[in-house]
Amino acid sequence: MKKIIILFSLILGTILLSQCKLTFNISNAYSQMIGAWAQKEDENVDFIISPKKIEYFETGYFYNYNINNEKEFIISDSDKVVLRFKIIKLSKDSLIIQSKNDGNMNLIYKYYKR
Repeated sequence: MKKIIILFSLILGTILLSQCKLTFNISNAYSQMIGAWAQKEDENVDFIISPKKIEYFETGYFYNYNINNEKEFIISDSDKVVLRFKIIKLSKDSLIIQSKNDGNMNLIYKYYKR
């Protein structure tokens, strides 16, 4: 009887844990995004993210950006969305995003922090 209760508790615990979603820490995402990013570790920088703006290196244009609870990285200009990406992976040295609104819909980009 004791073995059945233990087994039932383990199964129930496993089911409950599998239903839990990891929460996305927005403040941590903002701090990890700050820096210069390039598509390859040995290439020139594509864009630079500061605490408040994103600058595209080649053009020198500055845009606002936002990260929401749905793991979306949204780049805007004067409150108009320019680009929208889904954050697939974000760490202190890499960023993988999926395009959600440009001509390359669903294309996945990988960047390295320089």
